[in-house]
Amino acid sequence: ESNTKMNLGESLFYYGMRLWHFAYKTRKPQANLNELGTSAIKNIVLMSTTALGDALLSTPAMRAMRKTYPQAKITLLLNPAYLPLFKNHADIDDIIPYAGKTKNFIKTLCQLRKIRPDLICILHANEPQATPLAALSGARFIFKIPNTSRFRFLLTNNQAEKRWDDFKHGMDQRLAVAK
Repeated sequence: ESNTKMNLGESLFYYGMRLWHFAYKTRKPQANLNELGTSAIKNIVLMSTTALGDALLSTPAMRAMRKTYPQAKITLLLNPAYLPLFKNHADIDDIIPYAGKTKNFIKTLCQLRKIRPDLICILHANEPQATPLAALSGARFIFKIPNTSRFRFLLTNNQAEKRWDDFKHGMDQRLAVAK
């Protein structure tokens, strides 16, 4: 993913994010999350904006996040087509519909900034929108696996590269993000 060619718009967006990151360096090291303790995390966003199967494979990670952060408000950023399937999910407090396209990027960003997430886990979502959307939301901690995209510099877990091949199943990948 990191070696794919970018069109002019994607290139401008990428270098704009690089400049923003250089100016604002908002990501905290992973160790700080562990030092904070689970009670310090009040708002969590889980992103799963791709296909139905990807959203369903994310449900064990949703459960793991609820068990780890029982006091937190957990918001799911979800493809609008699957809202009826997740609107009464026991581990989700709120849902923001987002189809993962640039069309609704600003509207979704405004919704995320309003809830002020402490932590965002990108369970399964497409670039070039997912990681920049998480970063611009103001979240202190952002985790994504695989963390090999050109936007990895925005992630909290940007050091040790993990690839799809590091997991036997997509569910294992999502649980690794939750962990």
